[in-house]
Amino acid sequence: MSYNTHNIIVTIENDENELLEYFSNNFKFFNAKKFYTPFEGIVCQSNDKWTEYPFDKFPDNFFTNQSEVEHYFGNGIHEKIKNFSIQFPNKEIAYTNVDCYGGKCSSEGYVIKNDNKILEQESHHSGHKHIIQKIYPEFNTWFFYPFTRTFINDKGGLNGEIVNFTLPAIWMSFNMELSKNPDFEINVTENELLILNRKLFEIYLMSLSQERIKVMGTLIKNDKETIDVLTKLLESNLEGIEHYIEIDNFENGEKYVVSNIDKEKYLKIASESYRKVPFNERTFQFPDNNSNKTNSEQPKNKGFWSRLFGK
Repeated sequence: MSYNTHNIIVTIENDENELLEYFSNNFKFFNAKKFYTPFEGIVCQSNDKWTEYPFDKFPDNFFTNQSEVEHYFGNGIHEKIKNFSIQFPNKEIAYTNVDCYGGKCSSEGYVIKNDNKILEQESHHSGHKHIIQKIYPEFNTWFFYPFTRTFINDKGGLNGEIVNFTLPAIWMSFNMELSKNPDFEINVTENELLILNRKLFEIYLMSLSQERIKVMGTLIKNDKETIDVLTKLLESNLEGIEHYIEIDNFENGEKYVVSNIDKEKYLKIASESYRKVPFNERTFQFPDNNSNKTNSEQPKNKGFWSRLFGK
């Protein structure tokens, strides 16, 4: 499935309300949302598919023909960004076009200040890093929440790394604990593992190599009870495995960390791209007696290896 977005990104410097108001008035039908990590900023975003939306379906007769729609969400974006930069002449404004297909992503764009482009970036799988670093030099991770498919509607997210361990072994751990729990669903392919609680959260693990598994996810609810359930689930199943996972509340910026490696090591790993090439989707063959529910009789406070060997 393809995913192509146009993103205007700015840092917040005591101008949050002013920026949000400008986006609301001048980028109609775009989605603008504040984010808290790795810095406080705002993303104003549109999807490339919007160019195909029928012009007469937009409210208030905003468009009179389809060509206007295509221009507004296409090349017309750059004229709006130019005007934005003139309205906020001291602001460095990043524009990034993110294009993903089959697990492979690339990005391109520029940074503009008062109608002058101070950086231009050609398409590259790490292009967004160079663009965002221009407005926030400390940015050094490949992952960026606003570029995930569901960020605009999500209440929170997960981002982290597991190192020096294999995806099948981690699947075994979660499956032992959750296979008989009606609240959970587990889906696995050769390189991917999805653990879904439709009321609370989803955890997505993507195996990049024998040494690295990328952890991502979504919070459907972001209350303390949900965070506690998620934290305990991760701690229980990653006991003895090197990991660093951040759980972020998108509504207030609160961050929770589940880890047994230091942040410096995590940031070094996280700086490397994980979307250079597509990955395959061959499925595992589950044993016939497997189901997708949790075994409530399993000891709740023991890790995988403790459960497996009875220690």
